[in-house]
Amino acid sequence: MNQQELFNGDLRLLYGMRQNEVRYHVLYPQKVGNAEARSSLSSPTPQFGALYKLTGEVSLFATYTKSTEFAGGADFSGKPVDPIDDLGIDIGIKTTLMDGRASGTLSYNITRRDHLAATDNAKQNALGTAPWFIYNNTAESKGIEADFNFSLTDSWSLMLGYSHDIQNEITQSSTPAQVGLPLGGVPKDYVTLWSRYDIKSGDYKGYFFTGGMRASTDARVSPDGIGLSLDNIALRPSFVVFEAGVGRRFKFANKNWSASVSVKNIADRAYREGVDGGWGTPRLINVMVGAKF
Repeated sequence: MNQQELFNGDLRLLYGMRQNEVRYHVLYPQKVGNAEARSSLSSPTPQFGALYKLTGEVSLFATYTKSTEFAGGADFSGKPVDPIDDLGIDIGIKTTLMDGRASGTLSYNITRRDHLAATDNAKQNALGTAPWFIYNNTAESKGIEADFNFSLTDSWSLMLGYSHDIQNEITQSSTPAQVGLPLGGVPKDYVTLWSRYDIKSGDYKGYFFTGGMRASTDARVSPDGIGLSLDNIALRPSFVVFEAGVGRRFKFANKNWSASVSVKNIADRAYREGVDGGWGTPRLINVMVGAKF
């Protein structure tokens, strides 16, 4: 990777190229009709990033990255699963205001994954053998992400994160019925909020309090891991979970100590998250004691 600064440091560039080389050998437990003919793969993947300072407080940025993911595996006939080509693009704005007391990032992102293989449940059920795949699928996602940090006072900080899904679906496939299907595990909206308050003077100096929440709209769940399934469609319900904690920093034996108690999922709500819709963490109480040497 190379770095470069132009226009008195107002424009910063980061660019480079990575060469991906994979060598492999495939062994089949039975005679197959579509045996893998390749023994190696090679692909270049460029990466580029730019940051331009509009003012001392506002900057624009853009990133472009490509990568190759070796998936491995083959279907029942021996037909191999192709490597996945990933493309990521981010365009956004960064701000730092009020002498650093407020900062934030707002970005628009595009992600595309080519040559995905999805489980062909219908064929597996019909033939009674597995695995079978639907090949040459392209999944594309577009969305907006925002992160903001505020120092409301010298003792009180607040962090807010938000993501909004604009597009998240299969855009190309060797099976036309797959086109337009939404991907699994991606909510339309997701919000995180976190706050911390430190007492820095008085009788309660050293105590700190934390609290926050996570909120998600509902999302499609699919057992094949990437959302491609005509036979298994379910929605993961929306959820809101809260957490809070209290702690204290103090000195003991000439060392700086910290002790805290925190509770995740305060209401012990049953909820599901992730691509496969697995159960989220139940109420969890953490007790921590640590020292800096």
